[in-house]
Amino acid sequence: MPQGPSFDSSEDHVSLTITKLKNSRMYQHVVSQIEEAMIRGELQPGDVLPSELKLAEMFETSRGTVREALRVLEEKGLVDIRVGLGGGALVREPDAHKIGESLDLLVRLGHVGYEHLGEFREAVEGIVAALAAERITVDGKSLLLEKLAQARASLEKGDADAFLRGDVAVHIAIAEIAGNPLFLSVLRMVHENILSAFDRFSLHGEDTLEENCRDLEGLVDLVVTGRAYEAAQAARQHVRKYNRTMKAQYEERETRRSVK
Repeated sequence: MPQGPSFDSSEDHVSLTITKLKNSRMYQHVVSQIEEAMIRGELQPGDVLPSELKLAEMFETSRGTVREALRVLEEKGLVDIRVGLGGGALVREPDAHKIGESLDLLVRLGHVGYEHLGEFREAVEGIVAALAAERITVDGKSLLLEKLAQARASLEKGDADAFLRGDVAVHIAIAEIAGNPLFLSVLRMVHENILSAFDRFSLHGEDTLEENCRDLEGLVDLVVTGRAYEAAQAARQHVRKYNRTMKAQYEERETRRSVK
């Protein structure tokens, strides 16, 4: 495949190295080339892509093809399309938002249940808790204890919704302390886009919430004191208990429905 010329424009403030391709699905090639430019670091968050006209010239294709490619990139969450004077395609900071939206759809369609989440979380959260315990710092300890205190305070006030948000914040803090961006991204996506977004994955009942908080306090204590193996075991047990609770709540709802 011939290597195309580099494009460097002081007007657009970016430099792209592209390859030329002519086929019926040219827009996919444009998408992949721009993605590769992001991976190589030629495009950074905040950069503005060349205009549609200049991109069309670079790829030797039509403005319609370029427009379709930009639409795909926008759907992937890689660029923001701004219209009007000074507008254009602005490169975004990559995040898990679009993946989270896909997971939301899977949940709504019934393809992801509490048992699937339980299997996944038991495997991942045990590893993350162990890493956090091994890598805990003074700042990390302060962050984790602060999030835990906020969750406990919400529970003491009888604010179940605030407590559940605090529970999520504690789990995310543990993932942040673990220091692996892949684990952090995936767990943030699961906790924020699924567990906190759908009522059927929420814990209910004063006793259940209190028990969950005590388990969380035990897990945090193991992490902040650097007991990695025990933290991993506690995290897995915490997820197993959550899974059993979700199953019991589901069976109770189904029983109530059958009685009506």
